[in-house]
Amino acid sequence: MTDAPHICLVNLSQRWGGGEKWHVEAARFLSTQGYRVSMLVHPAADWLDRLAGSEVGVKKMAHSGLSFLNPFQLGKLRRFLRQQKVRLVLLNGSNELKTAGLAAHLTGGIKVVYRRGLAHPPKGTRLNRWLFTKVVDTFLVNSRMTAQQLLHNLNLDPAELDIQLLYNGLEIPEPVPHAIRMDAPMVLGMAARMVPQKGHDLLLEAARILKKNHLSFLLHLAGDGPLRPELEAKVLELGLSKEVVFHGFVHEMGPFLQELDVYVCSSRFEGFGFSMVEAMLNEKPVVAFDASSNPEVVQHRLTGLLAPAFDARAFAEAIARYMRNPQLIAEHGQEGRAFAIRNFAQERQQAIFKTLIESWLLARGT
Repeated sequence: MTDAPHICLVNLSQRWGGGEKWHVEAARFLSTQGYRVSMLVHPAADWLDRLAGSEVGVKKMAHSGLSFLNPFQLGKLRRFLRQQKVRLVLLNGSNELKTAGLAAHLTGGIKVVYRRGLAHPPKGTRLNRWLFTKVVDTFLVNSRMTAQQLLHNLNLDPAELDIQLLYNGLEIPEPVPHAIRMDAPMVLGMAARMVPQKGHDLLLEAARILKKNHLSFLLHLAGDGPLRPELEAKVLELGLSKEVVFHGFVHEMGPFLQELDVYVCSSRFEGFGFSMVEAMLNEKPVVAFDASSNPEVVQHRLTGLLAPAFDARAFAEAIARYMRNPQLIAEHGQEGRAFAIRNFAQERQQAIFKTLIESWLLARGT
């Protein structure tokens, strides 16, 4: 393997999330395709054990928001990239771009790929304009909306950038039959970090409206985060303690999803609704807001229901529609699974990814 092209993925996040999941799976996949693969990570990352048992080499790198201004840090990164004969770096976000991306650019001869997984516009700074046009060779985005937001604040012509679309790929689980009991509360669920982006406040307001209208339901919340104490207090304030269950971080999503009737996603924006696709693969219809990249994942009135953006009352009404028409749950669930398999199956996305990697390395003469 010493003569194999060396690919270095860079993810300096300390907390596990969708981007980290993608990078770990990408690194593991590439290591089975004849490449030398390494990953630069933060020493305090809580997800390093997920690389155990793989052929991926791990290098720990301390990092701060100003690391890109530290010439010694950049020098160490350049020596590592040069000594390891890295041919391509695949970056997770702006911190990684300003450190490892810049080091790769200064080293020369290294393909710089910036995977942008956030459907939120970057700051329109001169530094970002320079990085995006002079340092990044290719942007890899996880939705069309992410690509659109990439250009929002920077006044860049799309023709100036090489942007490639690669949806997240998921393994296809075996379908598990789930009977909807007409005499029981409808079971709703959402899995997300408890941060403002995910809109738990909007979801709890929708739950309050459902209860006010005397509709029977249970709402299961998987995930953790800094807003959890505030959300737990909000549940008590709204009188929802009998309806809302906090599960904390859930390691295995399959069993969690299989117990649901309907999956709900109240996010204000998503680069790619990973949890929504997981739910669809488990034949669960999805209720989400008609915002960000959600329409690329959820087909309104076919695989789920999209409510007007950030309207908690309309969100509650979409959930209530499933309560009044439970046959839609099975219909939309089956359509959702078929749609997800056609568009987001892991094998399909891995094949596209492999072709992209080969073309990038070939362009660099590797």
